[in-house]
Amino acid sequence: MEKAGTTSETPKRKTASKSAAEPKRTARARKPAAISAEMRRKMIADAAYFRAEKHGSASDDVAHWLAAEAEIDAMLKKGGTSS
Repeated sequence: MEKAGTTSETPKRKTASKSAAEPKRTARARKPAAISAEMRRKMIADAAYFRAEKHGSASDDVAHWLAAEAEIDAMLKKGGTSS
């Protein structure tokens, strides 16, 4: 027997629809974020380091730097900063 004013059901929560809470996103070309010269240099240094590590200690450091520089510049020109 239930007391007056109580129910055996648990109260239902009202939740907002995910689509109502978040606006729809459309694919737009984003303006690439400008990075500092120091950040670019660090990205190149990191990429060159990993190239040299992959090829061994007797490899050509300058060639790794130049290849990493070309890779990072191409990535930045394309608008990406992820690895």
